[in-house]
Amino acid sequence: MEQKHIELICEAVHKAYCDERLKQHRETYWTGGDYNKLDEATKDYDRETVKAVLKAINYDSLKAKADVCDELVEALEKYATHLHSCSFSPCTCGLDDIYAKAERIE
Repeated sequence: MEQKHIELICEAVHKAYCDERLKQHRETYWTGGDYNKLDEATKDYDRETVKAVLKAINYDSLKAKADVCDELVEALEKYATHLHSCSFSPCTCGLDDIYAKAERIE
């Protein structure tokens, strides 16, 4: 995952922390939810924590499967469009590609 996405997640986590602190303790955190007010050392802790969570949920594998799913949807849409003009019955044009993509998801 790109560093800019890690930063966005860190910002969201910090904001959620501040919101929860306010809800549970009726106390505003000193940053008021502004991640940019944290020093770099604290941000480094947050970045490493986010990376550990992404690793724990196997983000890279999930992202790869999502990309293959997108490819599969595209192939299925192409196949559906092709069916209208195909003279073969039943039409199997492109099914090998669809099956190959589906197998990559498992």
